[in-house]
Amino acid sequence: MVDRHVTRTADPAGPARPSDGGREPAVAEAAQQMTTGEDADGKDRAARDARRIGRKLLHRRPDYAERVLRKVLESHPDWHAVRAELILARRYQADWSDYDAEAAWFCRAVREGFKIAPLALTWLSSVGEDLLLQAARRDAPPPAAERPVHRLAALRDAKKIRLGHLSAEYGRHPVGFLIRELLERIDRSAFEVIAYDIGKNDGTKQREDYLAACDGVVDLSALSDRDAADRIAADAVGILIDLNGHTGGARPGILARRPAPVQVSYLAYPGTLGAPYMDYIVGDAVVLPMERQACYDERIVQVPYCYQPNDSRRHQHGAAPERAALGLPEGFVFCCFNTVQKIGPKMFDAWMRLLRAVPDSVLWLLARGRAVDNLRQAAVERGVAAERIVFAPWLAMPEHLARLPCADLFLDTLPYNAHTLAADSLWEGLPVLTCLGETFAGRVGASLLTAAGLSEFIAHSLDEYEAMALDLVRHPERLAAARRHLQSRTAPLFDMTRQARDVGTAYRMMWQRWCDGLPPAPFAVPAS
Repeated sequence: MVDRHVTRTADPAGPARPSDGGREPAVAEAAQQMTTGEDADGKDRAARDARRIGRKLLHRRPDYAERVLRKVLESHPDWHAVRAELILARRYQADWSDYDAEAAWFCRAVREGFKIAPLALTWLSSVGEDLLLQAARRDAPPPAAERPVHRLAALRDAKKIRLGHLSAEYGRHPVGFLIRELLERIDRSAFEVIAYDIGKNDGTKQREDYLAACDGVVDLSALSDRDAADRIAADAVGILIDLNGHTGGARPGILARRPAPVQVSYLAYPGTLGAPYMDYIVGDAVVLPMERQACYDERIVQVPYCYQPNDSRRHQHGAAPERAALGLPEGFVFCCFNTVQKIGPKMFDAWMRLLRAVPDSVLWLLARGRAVDNLRQAAVERGVAAERIVFAPWLAMPEHLARLPCADLFLDTLPYNAHTLAADSLWEGLPVLTCLGETFAGRVGASLLTAAGLSEFIAHSLDEYEAMALDLVRHPERLAAARRHLQSRTAPLFDMTRQARDVGTAYRMMWQRWCDGLPPAPFAVPAS
């Protein structure tokens, strides 16, 4: 029996946000002291505890995370995973002082067989999908010897396919921003939608709305991987969709027990999970070309147009504010609200050349703490006045979405594109300029623009990207026409009814293969 509602105490910590105070300084200082122990076992335990604290500080206070992780490395210099986290802490601060050497270290560590978090590699231009596959396979747990018993006859004879969605992010998270309406619109004559919750209750309305779009909610957070897998199997889930991948809060040990006959990776992690118990990965012809199949352990499934859904109700809000209220000038406003770790020195070089070429223009970014000082200093070193880098504050989602049209052009990043942010910009009528990358993470911008009917905003090299940006500045009528097109919301990107139908067709095709006794195989869903 699947529970329709689950009540839990809200997580008092709430969603993670940048912080300039609070407990972090004291916590970081305590963690640094923890790395000293009286014996080897004590030092190991203390270092593991300190590392855990350092990882928790990465997003909120990367400067403190850096201090803690450096201290851990002093006592355990061979802990490659900690060195990787230390490099990430520097990325979150836009510290590029050893950028090339650190990127080379990541690649070397993977090739030499060390376990490195795959997500950390996706931000490196020197990493291809072959290396991401190696890292993913090393990070994924092996298939479990002990598996639940499936009621095969009941599964095949069921009137509806039960879709289980396994996620730690049923709250204030990009996956939740994107998938709620899709879950709501999935054909209920063919499917039943169940949420399997392995995360924390953040008490947000987004979480409430997200779970309300499902037919049932099951709290697995307190169960072991084995018990969680048994519960999913007992619920006769036909297709289990993983909405975490190699991201925080994931429970791959559940998937390794094969609780459902068909297991699918979708939306959360832009790459292969490297696990033999994952049958399919859902993408489209841009992010997942069939010729890339060798770099994916899952079988590629291409839905028409774009794999990424959105929630149209998020884009119903108040009018855009005046530029002056946002600290913006009346000149040309380039914008990039990607998180700081996606910005690298080569991309920043291109942006600064654009600012030098376009008088009175500014670059509107989202950053906090030391990243602000480092980015301003990087601008000055490239001949651009620090005040031409304008930093936006974190805002509640409706206010954030409302301000996006105040920019003239969203400049995407490479090798990791904007994903949710690019989609949100297009929904709000802000044109996006992207550069097509080599990996899934670097091709999302092109996928979104293709589905939005703006493929002319896709560059194929950084030189072309820079030239196209200048051409758009010099031809404002092209930007105005793109805005009018986006505001009409007539392109396939904005049709969530079609998106739900196409994703549902993909699930039906996967299920039919299983019912016919056929192994998973790559396929493209016909356009509806």
